[in-house]
Amino acid sequence: MTRSFQLISLLLVCLTFVSCSKNTYPLKTGPAPIISVGNKAQKYNMTLDFGGKHFNGMLIAKTMEDGEIRIVASTMFGLSLFDFGIKGENWNVYSCIEPMRKDRVLKIFETDFRLLFLPDRNVKKVEKTKEYTKFVTGGGISKGVIYVTPETENVPEKIQIKHFWLRLTIGLEKMGENNVIE
Repeated sequence: MTRSFQLISLLLVCLTFVSCSKNTYPLKTGPAPIISVGNKAQKYNMTLDFGGKHFNGMLIAKTMEDGEIRIVASTMFGLSLFDFGIKGENWNVYSCIEPMRKDRVLKIFETDFRLLFLPDRNVKKVEKTKEYTKFVTGGGISKGVIYVTPETENVPEKIQIKHFWLRLTIGLEKMGENNVIE
């Protein structure tokens, strides 16, 4: 009885490690970013659900003069949720609210925003349908699924980022051209 219990325990431990292991052969999804950010800011209505908290607001992304892409999210009342910067391999966290200021959560944000705003993204799986393109990133607890709806003028209309284990969901919906910030 104890011998079979040990064998089953060992098998469960091995399955846990295999399911949480990182994919060693990620896919390259192409040379163009999902969201092209130029000198004009891209504005999105944003919903963010994290750990049972729900925020509505706006996400703004813009390429700065030094080539850094700044990503800022705030609520409708002006509370800054986060302010990140990406330039090449560098990832800068300028500010972030306390519940999300954990290394693992910040690493997931980095992975997600690199996938959205930079070319040559590494993903585990890409699935295209008529309605959306689905990207799967990470594995285990950090596994994320990103749904991108069809594009208009090289900018997707809707994006949804889900991390089921972390209870993190970000919804982005493109704002009209009359809402562009210079």
